[in-house]
Amino acid sequence: MSKKNIVYLDTNIILRFLIGDGGELADKAKDIFKKIESGDLTAFCNDAVFAEIVFVLQKVYNVEKNLIKESLENIIYMSEFYVDNKEVALKALTIFVENRIDIVDSLLIAYNNVSDINVLSFDKKLNNMLKT
Repeated sequence: MSKKNIVYLDTNIILRFLIGDGGELADKAKDIFKKIESGDLTAFCNDAVFAEIVFVLQKVYNVEKNLIKESLENIIYMSEFYVDNKEVALKALTIFVENRIDIVDSLLIAYNNVSDINVLSFDKKLNNMLKT
């Protein structure tokens, strides 16, 4: 696959795809995701973009946590869509839905649980949810 077929997606493309507001940008986002689904395009999403997507969906668009989780899981499971760590991203979504914490703390807890990476924080609630 040529480098032209490998891309990092920005938050706004994924948001336009998920929200599907019917405008020109939503149509372009749908076309991009059709190429990802067909294997013509390989897309990457890093943790910062992932967290921003969750934040915007929740805080700006008032999307319920369960729907955010379901929508992002559908994208994460696409064969040509890659996040920094698929297992961590999926675990973070579950933690996010099941607890009253933000997505960044959910990602930290997921990295701690899945990758056994120590997390240091002054946040007592976060510390109580970490493996030691």
